[in-house]
Amino acid sequence: MKGTVKKYITPRGYGFIEGEDGVSYFFHISDTNLDGKYRYALEDVEVDFEPVIEQEGLVERSSAVNVVIQGDIVYPDNHPQA
Repeated sequence: MKGTVKKYITPRGYGFIEGEDGVSYFFHISDTNLDGKYRYALEDVEVDFEPVIEQEGLVERSSAVNVVIQGDIVYPDNHPQA
């Protein structure tokens, strides 16, 4: 499935992807094709991923695995790697 990273919490290494189906999916940096040097510039980046829906009682949890970043990451001007 395709989606866009909408929020990324750098110190924790996780974030949320909005899938093309409108669902918000949790992901962790360890489930991506990136190494640590890219962890700071992930918001608004387009990705492909495998959605996983888990049911725990009445609660449904949506997460993304095998997240693959599409294209190049563009760093903001004030970013250390820009």
